[in-house]
Amino acid sequence: MGDWYPKTTLGMLPAEAAERWGGREALWFNGRRWTYAEFADEVDRAAKGLIALGIQAGEKVALWMNNKPEWLFLMYAIPKAGGVLVPLNTRYRTDDITYVVTQSNAGTLISDDRSGPVDYREMVGQVMPDTDGADPTHHNLKDFPDLRRIVFAG
Repeated sequence: MGDWYPKTTLGMLPAEAAERWGGREALWFNGRRWTYAEFADEVDRAAKGLIALGIQAGEKVALWMNNKPEWLFLMYAIPKAGGVLVPLNTRYRTDDITYVVTQSNAGTLISDDRSGPVDYREMVGQVMPDTDGADPTHHNLKDFPDLRRIVFAG
């Protein structure tokens, strides 16, 4: 029996939307607008950045960011680059991050540096103290054996 729908991946959806509705508005945030074509371009740019960072096929990428366009771009870029998205709740604190990053076998953590009074960088530093001064693209954390990269946005 043949397929009754076209197969696609999550990472390809923005490009498919751009092909269908390129010039139409896809996103509005804080006075800035993106068409479907511009949205797809941002996803491609983020995916290329993830590949340049060293994200490997099948690697889990934990995303700990607030609701903003960058979260959406990364949500699609991670699978487009071959990674597996591990979305983290912004209400998580140190114990939660320790548990989820370890249990998910995340190889990369991408996080906001802060949001209002919440200092995500400080929380990461509390649970991963041996990251200070280290090469941000090649960590070797004994309590997080799979985690190799920590990226802060902001």
